[in-house]
Amino acid sequence: MEEEIHKRCDLEYRYVNDYPVISVYLKRLFFISLLISTASLNLLISQDFPCDGSFYFVATDEDGSRFYRLAMNEITHSFTYEQLPLDNPKKRHITCLGYNVKDKMIYGLDFNSYELLRISSDGKIEALPVPENLDTSFHYYAGEMTPDGRRLVVIGRHPESGIDNRIYSIRVNNPPDYYAGFFSVVSDLPVSMSDITVDPIVGATYGFDINNQQIVVTDRTGLTATSTVRRFKKVNEEFGALFFDRLGQMYGLGSAATGGQQNTMYEIDKSFGATQKLGEAIGGFDTDGCGCPYTVEVFKKAVPRSSTGCEQIVLEYNILNWAGIGQVSTRLTDTLPEEFRIVDITAKNQFLNVQNSIGTNILEIKDWTLVMGENIALVTVEVHDVGPNQLSSQGKLDNLPAALDFEIFSDDPLTTEIDDPTILVVVPPESIRLEDYQWNSCESDTTFLTVPVSGQFTWSDGSTDPVLNVVDDGWYSVEVVNECFTFTDSIYVTKDFQVLEVSLGTDRDYSLGDEVVLDFSTNAKSISSIKWQGPESAKMACYECNQAVFTAIANATITLTVTDERGCSASDQIQIKVDETRRIFVPNAFSPNNDGINDRLFVHGKAGAVNSFKVYDRWGALVFDQEGLSMTDSGDGWDGSYQGNKVAPGVYLWTAKILFADGATDQLTGQILVFY
Repeated sequence: MEEEIHKRCDLEYRYVNDYPVISVYLKRLFFISLLISTASLNLLISQDFPCDGSFYFVATDEDGSRFYRLAMNEITHSFTYEQLPLDNPKKRHITCLGYNVKDKMIYGLDFNSYELLRISSDGKIEALPVPENLDTSFHYYAGEMTPDGRRLVVIGRHPESGIDNRIYSIRVNNPPDYYAGFFSVVSDLPVSMSDITVDPIVGATYGFDINNQQIVVTDRTGLTATSTVRRFKKVNEEFGALFFDRLGQMYGLGSAATGGQQNTMYEIDKSFGATQKLGEAIGGFDTDGCGCPYTVEVFKKAVPRSSTGCEQIVLEYNILNWAGIGQVSTRLTDTLPEEFRIVDITAKNQFLNVQNSIGTNILEIKDWTLVMGENIALVTVEVHDVGPNQLSSQGKLDNLPAALDFEIFSDDPLTTEIDDPTILVVVPPESIRLEDYQWNSCESDTTFLTVPVSGQFTWSDGSTDPVLNVVDDGWYSVEVVNECFTFTDSIYVTKDFQVLEVSLGTDRDYSLGDEVVLDFSTNAKSISSIKWQGPESAKMACYECNQAVFTAIANATITLTVTDERGCSASDQIQIKVDETRRIFVPNAFSPNNDGINDRLFVHGKAGAVNSFKVYDRWGALVFDQEGLSMTDSGDGWDGSYQGNKVAPGVYLWTAKILFADGATDQLTGQILVFY
């Protein structure tokens, strides 16, 4: 056991159809956090693992494998963890963990016996046979369950070369057939994967290659993309366990240096491979992990949200498949109010089996194959004669895996409630006012009049179109007749000649590393959309918000386009000039005597971050070592102590690795005089 362990150690708010889906998803996190808070109790009373976004990992050392659950706060990226029971842990060296969405169990391999293992939440380990055709001369460290729960994918490493040669795909749901087919690893650079994990948003499989110290992308055909992912930076850490959360953020449990204890949680940028330390966790010489970040969400909204009756509305069903793989043979059903009749059903780029729904108030879409991401069905319904009322209904998606609860009910994305029915408000026609439905052209030379009522229109000038174009001031009236009622109203029109304007103000100067916050002014009565644009160097926190916030890295031209409620747009530009001088300062003396003045030694500046800061005494002994320091937080840095005691006065040597805001790096050295 010990020999095998040490052999291992030697080696971008998104908007969908005009509403913020990420925000809609985040409103569920409060509810999810309540579920997570009771997960320990659930684990005790159930033999399966809930698909609640938790991470699970094993930590192995000389005493065997221990089993843990880690709960990650997807908003703050803070975490807690707890040890779970594990049957006869000293007997096992468990690797290649994967969560099975079909039976909500965790699978893995025994590193020494090569048995396929099935773990339940009460800690029971069911030892299944060694998978047929699995080469037991290889070592297996990296593994993950396929998102459909059909196969456990494990990577075989040659014991002599330490290089991955094969990717095995083990059947897990057809006992006693646990056959392992394989593909050869195809890579232009030799790789040694410590773990793999699946992005629930796009379905891509990521791994960490300890041979080249970087994130790579792989798949179940054996292809490991190394040449195409050299944009991933090499890092100092080594990750034994990789995870994704439900929002597609990647994490790793690893060590700060090769061969170290695997006990630190990091956030990993899946686009560039950069890492950020989050905190210490429990671990061992060897770790492996898995989780269930998969979700399928069903959103339903009515367009428009109110009606006078006797007209058509559209019910939009938007199914977001963030389950890492397409879902086949799903079924969407909905019992609409009796006053509804379905007249048309369309889908975006998909064929839907809906022949029995037209002409009824019962929606049934059979055998719907859900692709990754959005799946939208538009159901046009007629609202028959009905008095003022609130008509509600809720869709249901079923034939899903067990981890996704088999069935999911729809949620209205425009409310704060969770999994609530979608309501159509039927309003009396006498409550509608013509003045509420007038708008001007973008040049403000024409006024348009209409009302949200269907039927035969007759305007005061004899026009029968639903929309009246008005170019002269004066009185105008309309009569709308349908089978339910007759609507009439009038209005005096005075045209507004104010054209939409937007301003970003004057050009601005910044220093490298400054935070840029841009506001704007506009004469728009109501804004329907905001769009900021700029070069890649201006990486904004949000491109559709009222403010543009980014770090000053290089000169940039920023453009803002504002669209008002009429659909009219106006733009403005501002020039951001950046002084790229790298202003870094480290004092040559400090007095850590706790008088509140100059008590800590740290790197001063605002152009970047301090990746590492080390201090040595005159004999070369390391007395201080810290990573991820801020240049502006005086609480960071060295307080003049070593092992809890103040150091002796004298001259010390420091080194600092600086990561500047523009991505450039530098290593600085200097001397510091400590006096009291």
